[in-house]
Amino acid sequence: MKSANFEMLRAKWPELAELGGFAEAYAHADPASALVKLRLYAENLTRDIYRDHQLPKPDLATFVDLLNGQAFTAITPKTVLDKLHALRVYGNKAAHGEEAKAQNALGS
Repeated sequence: MKSANFEMLRAKWPELAELGGFAEAYAHADPASALVKLRLYAENLTRDIYRDHQLPKPDLATFVDLLNGQAFTAITPKTVLDKLHALRVYGNKAAHGEEAKAQNALGS
């Protein structure tokens, strides 16, 4: 899905562009779906960073394990870590039926 904010990723990271595009499209009409897409976006982005930077990771690591990994936290600014954790938490809550707000999907 084309988007205003994620198209620059499409050439190199088409899956991230697609997830971002869906999240953008759903943000107001279906914020729960948007948050689930953004959580998946954040997890895939994190896994890509591990791969591209050849960071050590445990086998079968969960998303939170990856975010808290020493190698990852050493190269990731706290502000970015905080946003990734927020997407993880809001996405998990939305996936399990808790109230989802458009402002959370929009990063407000």
